[in-house]
Amino acid sequence: MKQFSSANSRRFGSSALALAAALVAQPVAAQSVLAVTGANLNFNGSDISGPVIETSGTFTRMLGTGAGQVQWTGSGGFAARGGTLTVNLSGTPQLEWGHDLFVPQGSALVFGSQNSDSGVIFVDDIDLDGSTGLIVARRNPQLAVDVTLTGNISDGSMQFNSASHAGNITLSQRHFYTGSTLIAGGTLSLSTAGSLDRSSVVEVAEGAVLDVTAQTDNNTAIRTLAGEGRVTLGATTLEITAGSTGFDGVISGTGGLDILGGRQALGGASDFTGATRVTSGATLAMTGGGSIARSAVQLNGTLDISGTDEGSAIGAVTGPGSIVLGGGQLTITAASGNFSGSITGSGGITIAGGTQGITRATAFTGQAVVAQGAALVLSGNGTMNQASRVVVNGRLDIAASREAQTFRSLAGASTGV
Repeated sequence: MKQFSSANSRRFGSSALALAAALVAQPVAAQSVLAVTGANLNFNGSDISGPVIETSGTFTRMLGTGAGQVQWTGSGGFAARGGTLTVNLSGTPQLEWGHDLFVPQGSALVFGSQNSDSGVIFVDDIDLDGSTGLIVARRNPQLAVDVTLTGNISDGSMQFNSASHAGNITLSQRHFYTGSTLIAGGTLSLSTAGSLDRSSVVEVAEGAVLDVTAQTDNNTAIRTLAGEGRVTLGATTLEITAGSTGFDGVISGTGGLDILGGRQALGGASDFTGATRVTSGATLAMTGGGSIARSAVQLNGTLDISGTDEGSAIGAVTGPGSIVLGGGQLTITAASGNFSGSITGSGGITIAGGTQGITRATAFTGQAVVAQGAALVLSGNGTMNQASRVVVNGRLDIAASREAQTFRSLAGASTGV
């Protein structure tokens, strides 16, 4: 194992901060480097910057106060220099946060440094003992991944990164903690079998990223999504199993979104192109400027845009679910297929492109607009007799309707009825 010494290899600092919030509020400080010697190594940083050990190969020391052992009395951790560093605190089946000389409450487990040139692999399981753990990585723009956590984290809540420590952290296992997850900066990636499906909420702060592009099964589940950051799907479908929060950030990629339970709100203009599926009993709510203008919606539950500023946009809509407009205008950008559910509210709908079929009587009272080049097909029991006005600049087709079609007002340069 390569060793890198420092002129300052003594203990660093004597006081650990009481709260992680105080730690993450601090600016990036000059990072101290501990020399790897035969003496006891004590991570005793009083701020989020360290100190760290810079080395490569395998680090296998046990926790303890004796020579050749390692302990935490503050913040600190590991950085790889000269090759990958694998950290395995041997003899310890599970590390316990805040106990037995592992990271104390209010301190951080730190990875990476300004000098690191490779990634760290941390293999140990961590029991949070009901507390909130704080793991941060110092960003090195030359590295795709600053640290990979291959062990399991259980029994508590987690914060990954901060505004000042915004590195790339990868989780490669399913984690069993049921508290909250906060991605406060940088990127948290779920690779292969990585999962946060038991966490009560995953919050992605502004400027932070949740990256699920490497999921082996092309889908990953979380309970509910919050924050103002970004979710990068790749080709993966993100499953929301018990939605209860709002996400005002952006979801991108060729993957999709499944709302399998609860009420998930989206307040940002997401641009993912895969399908959105809302199952029976679940609700997808658009708020503020929320939209999924490039995603086709399979609606068996509820799409609610009543909380938007002026309305929302989706790619297409099919299924037997419910659309709640409130006073908003729902724009369908690339309509395809039939919608057999209900549409209610004082708002209206705009068919901006494609062909939208309606097979059930609607009850909304706002305006319906069919743009040039688009088509609205009323078939079966489909009607729009409650709409205040129907403006047809494209095509209106009622040939397959079983109902007598009446309109309160019909206008536009229709290409045919």
